[in-house]
Amino acid sequence: MATNRDSIAMSDIECPCIRDICPFIIAERKVTRLQPRHAVALLAKEPATSPFTIKVANVVSSDPRYRRAGVAKIFVQQIASGQSTEDRPHWEFPILGILNVFSSIHSSGSKVQDAAILKDLYSSFSKILDPILRDFHLLTPSGQYGDNRRCAVARLLLFFLDDPMTKRKLYEEKILRLIVHCWLETSPESSMRIYATSLVVEVTSREDKTGGPPPDYLERIFNVVKKSSLVSRVNFVLKSKSMTEETLGQEIAALANLTMQAAGALLRSLKKDVHHSELRGLIDALAHCEDLIQNLIAKSPNGMNILVHLLVNTRLVDVASEGFKKASRGPPTEPGTYRVGCFYQFFENLYNSLVLVQNSDCPLEVASAYFDAARASIERMGATTLTP
Repeated sequence: MATNRDSIAMSDIECPCIRDICPFIIAERKVTRLQPRHAVALLAKEPATSPFTIKVANVVSSDPRYRRAGVAKIFVQQIASGQSTEDRPHWEFPILGILNVFSSIHSSGSKVQDAAILKDLYSSFSKILDPILRDFHLLTPSGQYGDNRRCAVARLLLFFLDDPMTKRKLYEEKILRLIVHCWLETSPESSMRIYATSLVVEVTSREDKTGGPPPDYLERIFNVVKKSSLVSRVNFVLKSKSMTEETLGQEIAALANLTMQAAGALLRSLKKDVHHSELRGLIDALAHCEDLIQNLIAKSPNGMNILVHLLVNTRLVDVASEGFKKASRGPPTEPGTYRVGCFYQFFENLYNSLVLVQNSDCPLEVASAYFDAARASIERMGATTLTP
C-alpha cells in the first residue's frame, strides 16, 4: 500500500488541563505506576469512555506487553457491550487502542509472534463494526471531530483488509456505504483524509492470494451512493488548495480505479445492440466518460502517469474507439463543432504525443513508458502507429 498506516498520529479527545484533580491526569499517573498486565486487568472493569481507557489506548503501541496481556480483547469487549450517547460514540477510545495494537504489530514485524492476537481481532470484525454501523449518525458531523472519527474507522478497515476472510466482508453493501461515506465526507483539509482515500484505493484494487475485488464491486458501490453525489463531492475535494501531493496522488488513484471499472462497464454496453430508447443514455455515458478521462489526464500534475496506467490496465482505447466509430456513423456536424463523446481530443492527444508534437492543447510531457503502452493499445485495435 502506498500510504504508511503508522505515519499520522490519531487525535484523541482529552481534557487539556494539567491540574492534579483532572481525571485524565490521575488516569495517566495510574497507567504509569501499574505494570502492563495489572493495567489490562483494571481496564476490564472500566467503561469504554473513561479517562483510564484512553490512557491505556495511548501507551499500547509503545510496549508489547500490553497487547500480549490481552488488551485487544478488553477493547473489543468494551465496544461490544458499551452504549453510545446521543452525541458521543462509546467506541472512540477502544478503537484507538485496537488501532495501536494493529499498528505496533505491523511496525515491529511481529505478525508471526502475535498471530493469535491478530486472529482474535480478525474474528471480532462483526463485534467491532456492528456498533459503529449502528452509530452511523455519529460519523456524519462536519469539522475535526467528525473527520477524526471517519478516518479512525477507515484506518481500522485498512488493517482488516490484510485478512482474506474479513477482506470479503468489506464488500458487503453496508460496509461499502461506510467506506464511501468516510471518503466523501471527510474534509480535504484534514491531514488524516489520506486514510479514507487509501481505503478506497485498496478496496478497488488490492490483489492477494484470494484474488482481487469481486467482479460486481462497482455496481455495489453505486448502489450505496448516487453518481451525482459522488461527482459533486469529488469535484469539491479536488478544488482544495491545501491538499498535500501524497493526498492528491491517492485521490487520483481512487478516481483512476473507479474510471477503469466504469470504462469496462461502458464497453460492455457499447458492444450490445442498443435500443433507440436507450441511445440517449449511452451517448450521455460516453460523454461523461470522455469528460472525466480528459480532465483526469489534463488537470493532474501526473497526467502522463495516469494515461499510461489507463492504457495498460483498462479498456480505455476500446471505449474511445467505439465512441469514435459511433460519431463517424452519426449525422454530420458543423465545421469546427466538437461532438462530445466522440473522443476526438483524446485521439488527437495520443497522436501528438506519439509524434512528439507539443502545443498548448496537449499538456502531456512524453514518458518513455507511454510509447509502448500507446502502441500496444492501438495495435490491439488494428491501427498502425508511428515509430518514434
